[in-house]
Amino acid sequence: MKKPITLLAKSAPLLAAISLAGCASTEFQQVESQGPLVGQGQWGTRKIVDGVDIWTSGAPPRKYRVLGVINDTRIDAPYWNAVFYHDIASKVKQHGGNAAIVVSSRSQYTGTVSFANATTTTSGGFTGTGYRYGNVVDVAGNVNTTSNTFASGASIPAYKHHAQFLVIKYL
Repeated sequence: MKKPITLLAKSAPLLAAISLAGCASTEFQQVESQGPLVGQGQWGTRKIVDGVDIWTSGAPPRKYRVLGVINDTRIDAPYWNAVFYHDIASKVKQHGGNAAIVVSSRSQYTGTVSFANATTTTSGGFTGTGYRYGNVVDVAGNVNTTSNTFASGASIPAYKHHAQFLVIKYL
């Protein structure tokens, strides 16, 4: 007879994914100053994402006004990395900007995530004869059983990514 795999064992990867779902935070803070913060860079490199210039190094070689700062923290994993610049571009547009300048970007080791699973299959049978003598039962025979266990596991390092951007509007 096979031992059934429990619902918890089947749903472990789904539960892990759900627990990570809330692990991205992209927050905007408006700049407060005595007057407009205007700047102009000398050189830079940029990516254009969803119509927004993301200056990954340097600053735009034209005049701009700083509107605010975006602080972004997320799990450093394939899905979150794939939507990273799209989330920044969306936040820039939401707050009236048309570009962002990377101020800082770093990853931090947060620990190790481990998953393991084991399955045991047992089968067997009894062959023999049983006799009843009044209130006494006498059983003689053989019990044959087979048990197989398979186990696997994985451990991966976990990182959190922190980034800060200036939200700017070209003048």
